[in-house]
Amino acid sequence: MKKNIWGIAALSLLAMLATSCANEAVEKKNNDNVINYGVATGKQTLSRAAETITTTLESGFEVFVHYTTGGEYEHSPLQVSGSDWDYVGGPYYHPTNGLSHYAIYPTTAPTTIDGEAATYDITVSGDTDIVAASATTTATNATAEMTFKHLLSKINFVVTSMADETIALVVSDIELHNIDNAALFTLPNDNSGVWGGSSATGDFTYNLSAEGAGLMLLPQQFTADLSTGYFTFTYTMTQNNVVIGGDTVTMALGDLTPVWASGTGYRYVISFEGPEVITYDVNVDPWAEDTNVTVTVQ
Repeated sequence: MKKNIWGIAALSLLAMLATSCANEAVEKKNNDNVINYGVATGKQTLSRAAETITTTLESGFEVFVHYTTGGEYEHSPLQVSGSDWDYVGGPYYHPTNGLSHYAIYPTTAPTTIDGEAATYDITVSGDTDIVAASATTTATNATAEMTFKHLLSKINFVVTSMADETIALVVSDIELHNIDNAALFTLPNDNSGVWGGSSATGDFTYNLSAEGAGLMLLPQQFTADLSTGYFTFTYTMTQNNVVIGGDTVTMALGDLTPVWASGTGYRYVISFEGPEVITYDVNVDPWAEDTNVTVTVQ
């Protein structure tokens, strides 16, 4: 889509889906019918928040366990940690009935849990990557293969100037408004997942001068107006110490990217090309979710 607005600078915003990933592996010997855990996450390299990778989880996380049919497993939750993914207590031998295993990192206790799914009330601050995994086990296959997936959308802004070198450009931080920041997440035992409707909205600031990462925000949908998420920033242009232009730009996110998806990174590139016409020219390229490789601990 393309819109032309008369103004003082040529502004091009390109929303790009951008993140590279690799995967980390661990191995462990199986002990008869003892409950074991195998853990993997996609390793990402572009972020402003601290991203969760496999080694991050070694500090420990809790697994909430429920009989596939029946009540809560008597040893739930299990505290899992270390590169061998040992849990505190036990060893616990698998019961005859099947088990469902649920985990979110940073650890959050589920609001509800049964043999089919666990639900979580999640509020985001923008600076924390949240990953989740689930698995089922049986008496004949007691290894829970936990492949953690990134639940949030990763948002980055980049400002580039292609103007005359004699023009000095100053751009404020990016202010995001009307952003969904709380919702219910349902984690079925098949390691899928679905977000419920938003229960709250908030404002976030993207610091252009910060090192590293982007904002970690809820997946959500936008409309092409300011009733849902939008962002603003202010810029000034000077030449030979004379202000030649400046404005406050307000842009509906729905005009650029109607949807933020889980496990997807969005980079908005703001380019100033000179004191002419402000042009919004936006392209969205598909970017797949992390390639997740499950590592079975045996």
